Amino acid sequence: MDSPPIWMVLALATAGAGAGQARPAPPLTSVRILSVSSAAGSESIQPGQLVTLESHAGTELAIVTEDLGFGSNPIASYNHQALAQAQQVPIQDSTRGVIGFRRLYRYSGAYTTGGLLVYQNTSTNAPGTTLTAHLRIR
Repeated sequence: MDSPPIWMVLALATAGAGAGQARPAPPLTSVRILSVSSAAGSESIQPGQLVTLESHAGTELAIVTEDLGFGSNPIASYNHQALAQAQQVPIQDSTRGVIGFRRLYRYSGAYTTGGLLVYQNTSTNAPGTTLTAHLRIR
């Protein structure tokens, strides 16, 4: 018997399924930028918000993103510079198991007075739709 595809293994049910039972991974339905933190402070980003309310000038930023569903290629960039992922935490649902992920990205570099943050991910399931979130950081 062939092994199940990796996307199915990742979606092993954590509630309501016995050992070895798996279900298809939920498709990626949403990507968001949840928060931006800097020396100036931390700011929660509301759905649909296009610009930070606070100025985050400096040499370091921390960004938290959220995916609902499963993606296979998370990419975050700030002013066209790729950001390193520092942490990934699954989002758990009591009946459906893992339904997505929150990720922490860090920027450390040249002093900046603002710029464009772009986060994207591509759905694991066909047709492999890529979803993108943009945020202008002041």
